[in-house]
Amino acid sequence: MLKMLFTTNIPAPYTADFFDSLSQYINLTVIFERRTAKNREDTWLGKESNKYKSVFLKGINVGEEAAFCPGIIDFLKRPFDVIIIGDYSSPTGILAINYLNFHHIKYAIHIDGGIVGAKSGLRYDIKKHLMKGASSYFSPGEVSDKYLRVYGNANIPIYHYPFTSIREKDVLHSLVSKKEKERIREELGMTKKCDICAVSVGSIIHRKGYDILINALGYVSANIDVYIVGGNATQELTNQMKMNNVQNVHFIHFKDHDVALKYMKCADLFILPTRYDIWGLVINEALAMGLPVITTDMCVAGLELVKNGKNGFIVPAENIELLGKAIDEYDGLSEEQKTCFSNESLKRAQQYTIEKMAKKYACNVNEFATQLKQRSSDE
Repeated sequence: MLKMLFTTNIPAPYTADFFDSLSQYINLTVIFERRTAKNREDTWLGKESNKYKSVFLKGINVGEEAAFCPGIIDFLKRPFDVIIIGDYSSPTGILAINYLNFHHIKYAIHIDGGIVGAKSGLRYDIKKHLMKGASSYFSPGEVSDKYLRVYGNANIPIYHYPFTSIREKDVLHSLVSKKEKERIREELGMTKKCDICAVSVGSIIHRKGYDILINALGYVSANIDVYIVGGNATQELTNQMKMNNVQNVHFIHFKDHDVALKYMKCADLFILPTRYDIWGLVINEALAMGLPVITTDMCVAGLELVKNGKNGFIVPAENIELLGKAIDEYDGLSEEQKTCFSNESLKRAQQYTIEKMAKKYACNVNEFATQLKQRSSDE
């Protein structure tokens, strides 16, 4: 069994599940920079596992989720068949990459998604420097490949894996009946009656675009109520709702994963009006509940998993008018069409499970290891 070292920042719940599954195929050691994140509830973090070797480095916390941990060098000196850097932009990841490059040690860079930004300037030069030395990349799809080709080495292999936070058991086998949805809504205290019950899940921050959604709802004709699970409304959002006479948006405090899925399970539609998300795992979760999705062209999960007119709609980020039109377009679908959208979402989700992710990743790692051996023998 191959020995692999994977570096990352914090033990997110989905990465913990992924590492558990991956350890069936690979002798896995995971290096974490820190145990907690400044911008996350402690209940969000994943639990430690004995299925793989996990190491928490000591260091100086930097920003919300990163750290500077010189101790990473000790592990890079050890004999692993494959080294994958999953925190390439953190101080620890930067230190690791520079050490590996200086000592001519082959490695791959793993990304969870990416959106192409500046193609010149200091940030571009730094990204280019950090990414160009890898021997391969691990990417969740074609949209992220563009990011790697712009900032990385355009001539090295890219391995794809189906990025997700959902296990096979979490994907619904069939659509939830209207009666069952009504029962769950009553259980959760969602007592308002409407034609469309929409849900969004995310932190109440500017990047998620909830101000854009509130503005859009002021213009839609659909009889819709929106439940935003992730925190209380800011004063700015409260004022905005009053100004636009929007009374159909309900903010729900942070809930754990299982409860958040309940909100999705009883909804008709999922909306993520994000200004940008380098992936957006809530899209995977919504699809697993059989929900059609409306999101933006700055959400990588949306671009990979949502097909316009098939299981949802993609609108330009920050476009209030087109977001409102997409909501009304969904409202105008027949019941049969809405069912087709939901079934298509389930089909997409079934291809993106932790189990499939781990199996595909393991195949990629073995192929990468074989390539490294071949290059070594050629040299």
